[in-house]
This record gives sequence, C-alpha cells and structure tokens, in this order.
Amino acid sequence: AAFFAVVALWPRLTARTPWHVAGRAGALVLGNLLVLLTAATQLNAAYLFFTGWGDLQGALTGRMVQTSLHRGGGERQAPNISVAGDVAPVVAHPSGLAQPVGANGLVSYVVHGPLSGITGTVLVQLPTGYTSASAASERYPVLEAFHGYPSEPLNWIKIFRIQQTVDQLTRAHQLRQPLIVMPDLEIPKGVDTEGVNGPPGQPQLETWLTRDVPDWVGQHFRVIANRNAWATIGYSAGGWVAAMAAILHPAQYGAGIV
Repeated sequence: AAFFAVVALWPRLTARTPWHVAGRAGALVLGNLLVLLTAATQLNAAYLFFTGWGDLQGALTGRMVQTSLHRGGGERQAPNISVAGDVAPVVAHPSGLAQPVGANGLVSYVVHGPLSGITGTVLVQLPTGYTSASAASERYPVLEAFHGYPSEPLNWIKIFRIQQTVDQLTRAHQLRQPLIVMPDLEIPKGVDTEGVNGPPGQPQLETWLTRDVPDWVGQHFRVIANRNAWATIGYSAGGWVAAMAAILHPAQYGAGIV
C-alpha cells in the first residue's frame, strides 16, 4: 500500500520547494523503513527473538519484563504423559563421593561416561542441608544446567547466581530445593559442540550429557527417580542443549527451561 501511495503521490512532490523535497525524502524513508520492519517481523516469526511486546520493551530498556507464550496448550500436563525412552537408574542407597564440600555446598567432580567414553568436569550444587543428619533420608529433584559457548559450568554460580535464585524461589514456595548438576559442554576445549553427538571417532556429547551424567547422579546422590523431578536449564548455546535434551529424552526430563 505504501509503495502504490508513493507512486500515486510522487507527481505532486516534484516541485523544488523545501516542503516538496522533504515530502519526497519522507516518502522514500517511510517506504524503506516499512520494508525493513516487514523483514524484521518475518525473521522474528521464524526465530522468536521476541515472543511479545514485553520482550521488545525489555530489550530496549534493559529491564526484564516477564512474558509467557502458550502454543498448543496442556503444557502443565506434559510431565504426566506416558513416554518411552531410557531413564537413569536411581539406587536406593547411593554411594557418596569422597570430595570436599565447600561452605556454599558446591562440589567439583571428574566424571567418566562409560556409554560415551567422555571424561569431563561436573559441578554439583548440593541443596541446603543435604549433608545434615536430619536430611539423610530425603531425596531431591534434579536441575541439569547447561552453560553457553565459550563458557564454563562455574558461570552458573559466578554470573547467574543460580543458587541464590533457587533459594528465593524455595522460600516463596514456588520451587522445591533441587540438586543442581552443571556438566562441562566444551569438550574438547575450544569446540562448539552444540551438545550433540559427533560422527564416529568424535566426542558423543549428547550421550554424555543425557545418559552418562544422569546415570552417575542416580548412583551417587539422593535424588528422585520420577521424570517430574528432572528438568534441564540452559542459556545461549546451553539453551539449545536444554531444549534438545528435554525433547529427545522425555523419559528422563519432564521439563526444559531455556
């Protein structure tokens, strides 16, 4: 419509007065802006950079605006749907790992995955009170956290302060205190794997993240076996991994947070 309007009005804007020159410039600028806006909306429709006006407002102002997008409905029932797939076995009496636990409950382990053949670092943030005698029989949900690229698992603690957020939500009775598991995604160092399995002879990251690490967690920590109690979370490239893991391994993870 703007294109045809410019064609129709252009003969009336041919004079050399300042107003006519401004009219011609304005018409051209408006037409180009509408082309760019159309392209931007189509790109956003394809990639969902912004899910609503609140997201756009947050990007422009720097203040986060909470928004939600519902497509298909029934997301609250999703964790209860019967699904097939591999599930990490959770032992009745896990064998605790002899590692020094920091004052903040953060522990670092080197984990070897028998299925993937990968050996990598896994940080574990123990729930508050996990090591106390009064909680010796309590089991916890699991939040497997994936970092971006380039990055490291410790950024969940240093930058995102995930434990403080979990504590706030727990005090507000919006979340049950989870065991936070933060595996290293950058294997080998300097390679952006996107968390997927490589071709034969290359690291099998998806297998390590979604099979070996959950199996290891189930053997050594007091966690809940039900998929309702397992979720992924990730930012940047790790956000992709969080979505991929939850979609491809629904028997293991009941939810994914991106």
